[in-house]
Amino acid sequence: MIQLTEKQSQALRSGEPVRLSLPDLGQEVVLLRGEDFARIQTLLEDDREKAAWAALGRNAADRWAQENPF
Repeated sequence: MIQLTEKQSQALRSGEPVRLSLPDLGQEVVLLRGEDFARIQTLLEDDREKAAWAALGRNAADRWAQENPF
């Protein structure tokens, strides 16, 4: 279990992320409130969807150009 300091708890309550170094994992992690994580996750999903549609469009354009050289 992770024990937060009072300063870290206050930061989370005010909506700020809290960075923690976890030696047993060998990396740093960031704690967010659930609502903040959900908002960020939605933004990332939107970006991934836009990137996927852009890639499909590029692939379709490349195929069309190969099939229609003139």
